[in-house]
Amino acid sequence: MTNSVAFRPMLLLKRLARFCLRLVFWVFAAAALVSLLAIALVLLLLALLRALITGQRPAPTRVFSRFQQFTTKGMPDFWPDKPGTARARVDDDNVLDVEVREISSDKPKT
Repeated sequence: MTNSVAFRPMLLLKRLARFCLRLVFWVFAAAALVSLLAIALVLLLLALLRALITGQRPAPTRVFSRFQQFTTKGMPDFWPDKPGTARARVDDDNVLDVEVREISSDKPKT
């Protein structure tokens, strides 16, 4: 009986140490998560500021807009009578003859 009473404080110390370690790990995980979210927010604000200053859309926005453009135009029409498809919007009577010319910009393309 004396052995079980003697080991009880050691068990409490182990539990307390385990709880403290868990608490420290959770605090570090929360700090890491908050710092990553803060970095992402700062980068988003910098990208928005750059887009406002230069007048150009951010690259991911252009990629997704191009994707949306080609998903409606490049896909074959499985349902040609469906309103809103590319084939339904084509009007063969309105054909324009235009002259194409290349406009060079001052900035080199990357």
